[in-house]
Parts: sequence; structure tokens; C-alpha cells
Amino acid sequence: MPINHSGHRLSPSLFRSLIAVLLIATWGLATASAQAVLEISSPAPNTVINPGQTMTVMVTSPANVTFTNVGVIGESPIGMSTTLASGVPAQFSFNIPADIACRRYIMSADGTTAAGQDVSSIIVTIDVERPDMPTSIRSTLPSIYFEAPGGRVPVRIWGSFGDGNVLDVSASTNVVYASSDPTVATVSASGEVTGLAPGDAVVTATYGPPAQGIFVTIPVNVPGPIFSIEPAQLDFGQQSLGTSAFQQMTLTNTFHAELGIVSITTTGDYSATDTCVSASPIAVNATCTIIVNFAPTAAGSRLGSVRIANNFNILPVAFRVIGIGARP
Repeated sequence: MPINHSGHRLSPSLFRSLIAVLLIATWGLATASAQAVLEISSPAPNTVINPGQTMTVMVTSPANVTFTNVGVIGESPIGMSTTLASGVPAQFSFNIPADIACRRYIMSADGTTAAGQDVSSIIVTIDVERPDMPTSIRSTLPSIYFEAPGGRVPVRIWGSFGDGNVLDVSASTNVVYASSDPTVATVSASGEVTGLAPGDAVVTATYGPPAQGIFVTIPVNVPGPIFSIEPAQLDFGQQSLGTSAFQQMTLTNTFHAELGIVSITTTGDYSATDTCVSASPIAVNATCTIIVNFAPTAAGSRLGSVRIANNFNILPVAFRVIGIGARP
């Protein structure tokens, strides 16, 4: 049985009660220390705001810190608050432009404490979207023709609404992109199309539920490269952090004339050495080698690419490399 400092024994029930009190007190201190110094308490994250609407932003200090000035900064074109508050809680008003692009925007609060410390809040994301459906959408690119595999092109989608406004909805959360053949071309959630392999595909942008039938299609063509790479994609599998592995690629000039290799660069956790630049120009049907090194810097999937700049393509031709970083 536990004994107190005076030498008296404590009953089990009293001992458990004291432990409970200590745990609650410790938890309370930890919670207080974890409270935010400055916080945007309203609007809540991912709140939908309409173009042309006046948005009210509330800033508080959950940790009850005293501030001498506080302001709010919104991603362009929302901009900064026109005035500074001399303390918290504070309230700010923003007029959302009627012609603003429909997408997510980030906002943060900044202030100076009474002790002279500059503090920023955690970023809050709002979603600016029209409350109504557009009558139609269109793309500024009627079609996409890549110069070679590895090219990337952002798609721009415009929505026409019943009141006559035409807004950029390329990154709207109401727009969903899809590719008819992801092996030829992929499209990101924000509308960036990447050509992967020779062939044809169709990228579709759909606004709202598919049943509404508001969509636009964009034909995509990816031509064959003027040289071949074997293998066309490197997969390093799992590689322990702090170690590295090498794989070789062979480049063959399939063009009808000599091919000049200007440079070979990589992205991600990859590096490369080669014999191609020094052997340039590469004769027809001649080959050179590229040695790719993978040294993961973090656990998980580590995507990258090998980019080959040459005297024929304006943009470098890119080939994907993938690997997985694993903890020892």
C-alpha cells in the first residue's frame, strides 16, 4: 500500500483519486500549451464562398495571448485586410471579386503580440464557387499535340453562367478531369495534362454531376520520340533510406539523321551519369548509356524523371523513374 511523506499509509481508493487528479492536471497543462496563439476561427476550413459575396473573417487567440495588432492576408486576388485590429478577437470583411476564378484559396492571420513577437496562424483554405451551374464550359485548347513524350500542358476551362459572367473554372472543385487512356496521357486534378507514351487519348473535363451533361473534350496526341530508351521506365522497388541503387538505360538514335544530346538531367531522388553527351552527335541507330542512381530521402513512393534535352525537341524528352523509400 502507498505511504505518504508523514509515514501514514494511503487507502487504495484515495491513492487512485490522487493519481486521477494529477493526470487531469497534466492533461490540462498539455492542452493549454498546445492551443494556438493565433487562429482564424471563422470561416471554417473549406467553407464555400460565392463570387461577389462579402466574407467575414474572425480571428481569435485560443491561448489568450494579448496582441497589439492583427491582420488577415488572403491569396490573390482576395488580398489583405484594409485595416489592422488592435487586439483579438477581431473581425474583418472581404469583398470577393465577382470575376474571381472558381477554386480553393488560402488565408492566414498575422499579428504582433504585446511582447513584440510576430505570429502567424495556421493556413485556412476556403472554396470559392458559384452557387449555380454554368450553361456551358469550354477549353482554351481545342486539342493538345505534344512534341514528344514527357511534355506537360495545363488545361484552361472557362464556364459561362446564366447572368453573363464567364469565369475560370479550371481548378474548381466542381470540375473532374479524366483521360480515356492514362497509358498515353494523364491529367491531374487541377487539369495539367502529361504525355506519357506515343498514341491518342481524349481528356474530358466535367462540371458537376455527369448527368447534367456539362463537359468538354480535348483530343490529345503524343508522337513517338526520335530516339528510343530501353527500358522505357525504371522501377527501383524498395530501397532503404541511407543507401542507393543503380540501373542502366540504353538510348538508341532512331532518327534519320545524327542526334545531338545537349544534357541529361533528373528530378526527385535521382541522379544520372551518361556517355551520351560526350558521344554526341549520336549516329543513326547508334547507342549510348545512362546510369540512374536512386537514393531515397524519405519513406514512401518517390517519383522522378530522366529528362533528355536534344537538338531536335524544344523541350526535353522525359522518362519516368519510380522507387519506394523504406526505413531500415
